[in-house]
Amino acid sequence: MKLFKLTSPIDEMLSARGLLTRAAVIAALFAVCHLAGMREYASFLCGMAPCANGLGSVLAFLGLIYVLAYLSFVVLVPVLAIASGLLWGWHRIDRTTAR
Repeated sequence: MKLFKLTSPIDEMLSARGLLTRAAVIAALFAVCHLAGMREYASFLCGMAPCANGLGSVLAFLGLIYVLAYLSFVVLVPVLAIASGLLWGWHRIDRTTAR
């Protein structure tokens, strides 16, 4: 017996593939931030100014973007990957019991 059927775009976003795609996008965004060298600008967390010239607020903003990307990578990517695997397994079990 099928419990539910994917019919709307929201259901497609919450599918196993959709969750895994979001995890990959977050990982790619973090990789871009890291490769761009934004890690250096996260020094505002310990109270140090990223730069002595007038670009301090811009560089602090870049540091904030890096910190948000890092936290998303560390917290959201594993959750989305695990949820994707569980949802894929659930659909596989549901498909085999429906026969």
